[in-house]
Amino acid sequence: MTTDDALAEDHNRRLNEEFYSTHASHYFRHRLAFLALQAGKPQAVEDLLAEEFAWGSVKFSSPKNDQDGLEARTSKFVITESQVLLHHASEALFRLFIAHAGAPACPWLEIASLTSFKTFHKYLDAFRADPWRADLTNDAAHVFLGGRPTNADEQWNEALQSSVRLIRLLANRFHADRNMYNATKHGMAVTAGEGSIGIFTEDGRPVINTDGTQVTFLEHETTSDHKNWYRKAQWFNAPQAAWLTELALNQIDLLWDVAKHRYLGAPLDGLNVVTPEAIDAALNNFPATGSVRSYRTLIATEPL
Repeated sequence: MTTDDALAEDHNRRLNEEFYSTHASHYFRHRLAFLALQAGKPQAVEDLLAEEFAWGSVKFSSPKNDQDGLEARTSKFVITESQVLLHHASEALFRLFIAHAGAPACPWLEIASLTSFKTFHKYLDAFRADPWRADLTNDAAHVFLGGRPTNADEQWNEALQSSVRLIRLLANRFHADRNMYNATKHGMAVTAGEGSIGIFTEDGRPVINTDGTQVTFLEHETTSDHKNWYRKAQWFNAPQAAWLTELALNQIDLLWDVAKHRYLGAPLDGLNVVTPEAIDAALNNFPATGSVRSYRTLIATEPL
């Protein structure tokens, strides 16, 4: 080993010690806990904010003369934050997975290097592809389960299949909701609340009939000579988003435990894998509120 190699190894070791001294999921778990608190005990939160309080030299108080009631304020926040949190946690999981695949010397450097939007979405397309590539399956075994054993038993194979299934599920959701997420992140250009739509035949049979919590935003599609703008309403189940977020965070925890064992020699006493039943629950225990998940209307066309 040359002097340069030794310096690089020492540098990577120090970066790894710093990176894994914290935990990637803790920030998201705090947000998820506050979201659940706001959704489950809105009056308690309101009461806590009723009087002015201080954070250091900064003083806070609840908004005065709010035109919305508590229920409406809570609904708008919970709907929007549940979707943004799911998006943020899923993206963190994808980037951590990409950065740890292939056993790089310093995953932190890999994450910091993944700045190209185009490159990231190439990975996202691969995560959504059917069938999954064999190299991605091997990466999942390495990143989430510490590698493929010589004689993998049924329990291990089930854990690997669940890891792959969850990544694919989250990647498809991430892709399907990308315009809504972008509208929310860039300028909060959305409205949230309760909404419904119904289209019926002359004899009263429903063609489209959906109601519940929704986010409304604008999106566009571009052809060779013009751009079409649409107003899109998208219906969501906020508790389902919270459940999916928890599954994503569990997978981040799994990745983190394996990485700390690999890079820092931390003990690996057991792996808390996401079960098939937990994924099934995300898909089946939160029934849709109607026949469609989204509906959009054309509002403008402009030439390029």
